[in-house]
Amino acid sequence: MSDLKDDLPMQEAFRLIQSLEESLDCRDDLLLERNALQLKRLVLLDRSQEVADEIFRFQLSFRRGDHEKARQHLETLSELLAHPKVRGFDLQMN
Repeated sequence: MSDLKDDLPMQEAFRLIQSLEESLDCRDDLLLERNALQLKRLVLLDRSQEVADEIFRFQLSFRRGDHEKARQHLETLSELLAHPKVRGFDLQMN
């Protein structure tokens, strides 16, 4: 498995999580939905349903106005993507 810093799709995934956190902080609905959709597409390319489900939970929490719960889901997303077992999916977009 390649080193995380050399894994461009994973860098993009973590960049999108950072963007989700920023859009949550400023309550930007449109930006949040766009970034969540991009992240879901990225992980679903490699059939990582567990990560996609967590993104969906994040979106639902935000839509319901439960920003604290949404923030917890963001933390879980970061952990899922960083964990080697879950990162067993290969985000090579060739």
